[in-house]
Amino acid sequence: MFKSLLHLSVVVLLLVTGNSLQAQISYGGLPYSFEHTLENAPEEIHLTPIDAQKYLNEDLERDRRGEFYRTGIAIPVEMNSEIQGTWESLPNGDRLWRLTLGSRGAVALGVYFTNLWIPEGGELYLYNADKTKILGAYTYLNNAASGIFSTEPIPGDLISIEYYEPSYAKGETQLEIGNIAYMYRGFDSNGLSLKNYNTSGTCQVDVACSEANAWRDQERSVAKIVVKDGTMYGFCTGSLVNNTEENCMPYFLTADHCGETSSFEDFQAWVFIFNYQRSECNNTSEGEPGYTSVVGAQRLAHGINNVGSRSDFLLVQLSTYLPGDVEAYFNAWRNTNLASSAGVGIHHPSGDIKKISTYTSTISNYYNTHWNVGWATTVNGWGVTEGGSSGSPLFNSAKEVIGTLTGGLSACENGGAGAGTGPYQKDIYGKFSYHWAFNGTTPQPSVERLA
Repeated sequence: MFKSLLHLSVVVLLLVTGNSLQAQISYGGLPYSFEHTLENAPEEIHLTPIDAQKYLNEDLERDRRGEFYRTGIAIPVEMNSEIQGTWESLPNGDRLWRLTLGSRGAVALGVYFTNLWIPEGGELYLYNADKTKILGAYTYLNNAASGIFSTEPIPGDLISIEYYEPSYAKGETQLEIGNIAYMYRGFDSNGLSLKNYNTSGTCQVDVACSEANAWRDQERSVAKIVVKDGTMYGFCTGSLVNNTEENCMPYFLTADHCGETSSFEDFQAWVFIFNYQRSECNNTSEGEPGYTSVVGAQRLAHGINNVGSRSDFLLVQLSTYLPGDVEAYFNAWRNTNLASSAGVGIHHPSGDIKKISTYTSTISNYYNTHWNVGWATTVNGWGVTEGGSSGSPLFNSAKEVIGTLTGGLSACENGGAGAGTGPYQKDIYGKFSYHWAFNGTTPQPSVERLA
């Protein structure tokens, strides 16, 4: 069960510092081709697009059932830098490898590496067609023991991959691609934004607003997740949680239905996006904010999504400590079944920037596994939840996590998320107290060393 795995307790925050377990953060810079003239154009490969309408039709039912907010499908490929792409020798003896991939109709594309190994001095970048969105540099610090690496999706239906190889490391690099994430919704098709920036419900309240003034520490704990679950990609939310050892282990809590069938390899490809939030309250003209993303996690413990018998929680360990400039916060929590009279939820509705929802009346039991929560109007809106908010934390007035979002019927407008939904309708959160004590008694052997 939850407590036997990690010996968690209600303790104070920790700012994350120290050396990385396995760094997955990009290190900046510009691709070589941006500043130099090259003789050859990169090979360009166009993949058969998916039938987006088929999946959108399925999503109507998925969304109604409260499944995680699916945004894309994996296109399987078998590519490596020895066969696909274009190598070019540079005047100093170094080499450059480039490959452009496209799939008609995609609103965003991501790359899943089944085997990535970068020698010291190598630099990997990915960027969109007009070079306004750049990921990287990824370096030897991004090498994982599994070889698996995944990028966050880049808006648009073309994505370019560029690798700079120093002459002393010739032939050491391993670049193998197993699938391309074809995103068909949830991203801004103009190619400028990470997702549908500004397109969650108009009632939603930015964490930059006054409603979050008392929650500035807790808002830093919350991150958006780009989930991989088999052949599916989507959005969820979750938050960092503290532990009794106070050792800065990057434990992260979300909902099990976000990754109920995710494999070890899938979890290695999850992308966690921190500090994706606006600086001015509800200023929709503000440009897309910056953020920090890390890739990869290991599942530690979970309770399936089954209201009445299981509380829908998932605890993972991120593959890396977070750098100090993230100012990450590890939440306290309460493991007793005590109803709260006021508090908030912090989340990424529809994968949008971070929002806050407020409740001012006592929450109630929903069976014995979940809390039932109704939201209140506030000075800057009427925060509710949406697809993509799943797994986000519910806080009590003592600023402790007491639940994780499973789903519900709240929406900005009556009928806004289907029949029976609206701002007066309630959402359900799996109880932290049930996570703690009632989801089985057998620890998973792979996490005993973390206790």
